[in-house]
Amino acid sequence: MPEAEQLPVATPTVGANYNYGGDNYVVTRFEPNHFLVQDTEGDWVDAVEFTDVVGEGETATIKYVVTAEVFEHYHEGLIDEDAEIDNSLPETPEPKE
Repeated sequence: MPEAEQLPVATPTVGANYNYGGDNYVVTRFEPNHFLVQDTEGDWVDAVEFTDVVGEGETATIKYVVTAEVFEHYHEGLIDEDAEIDNSLPETPEPKE
């Protein structure tokens, strides 16, 4: 009997918005044990299909598919794609109180 694979804690929901690398995406397909893709080792694993978030009246034409494991690195929710993110650390750490 094959060993059961554990799904990510927060499995994506069709229609939910996620962001990665400063871009917004919407999940278009996620069917555990039914929608599969081969991983780098050639095993069949759960897949997530998603597309760019587009404005009203626009149609996204490119769909992306990744393994559910890779999709765990995407963050739920929309971000302002024009905003600058400050990832810099302070030059000197602030003392703990």
